[in-house]
Amino acid sequence: MLAPSREWATIAAERFSTPALLVGLVLPFAAIPAIAWSCGLSIFGLEVGRQGDATVRLPPDIVVRIGVGTFVGTALTIIGIAAAFYAIAPMYQARRDWRGALTVASFGAAPVALTCVLLVKPILILAPFVAALHSFYLFNAGLQHVCGVAADSTAEYVAITLFLVVVASSLAGGLLGFVGIL
Repeated sequence: MLAPSREWATIAAERFSTPALLVGLVLPFAAIPAIAWSCGLSIFGLEVGRQGDATVRLPPDIVVRIGVGTFVGTALTIIGIAAAFYAIAPMYQARRDWRGALTVASFGAAPVALTCVLLVKPILILAPFVAALHSFYLFNAGLQHVCGVAADSTAEYVAITLFLVVVASSLAGGLLGFVGIL
C-alpha cells in the first residue's frame, strides 16, 4: 500500500489462484466490515438525528442480519469490481484475465477493508470512503502491472468500472428490496 509500483510488480510476478484470492483476501476483507459494524451496533447502538440526538439499540437478530448482509455485499462488491475489470479489458487493449482482474480488485480493496475496523464506532462510517481514494489509486497501478493496461488509460478504466459496479449494485439492491429480501 505504501510503495504500490514495487508491490504490484511483486504481486504480478506471483500468479494467485482464484480460490486463494477468495479465501485469502476477499472473504477476510468482507469479514472485517461485517464484524466491526455488527460489534459497533451491538455495543454503541445506532446514533440517529442530526447531532446523534438519540441512540437506537437494535435487536440481536437485526444486528446479525446487518452483519451477514454487509459480509455478502462486501464480497460481491470486490468480485463485481473484478468482473467489471475483466469485462471491459478489450476496450483498453488489455488481456482478459480473470485471475489478474480478481488480483487487482482484491489487493486494491485493502485500504477500504482495513479502514473498516473503525466501523466498531458507527459514527466513523466516513473513514472507509476516504480510504477508497487510495484504493482507486491502487486499482490504477494494479491494472498497469497485473493486467497490462496502458498508464494513460487506467483512470478512465477505473472510473468506468466503478460506475458499472455502482449501477449493478443499485439495481441489485432495488430488486432485492422489491422482492422483500432487503
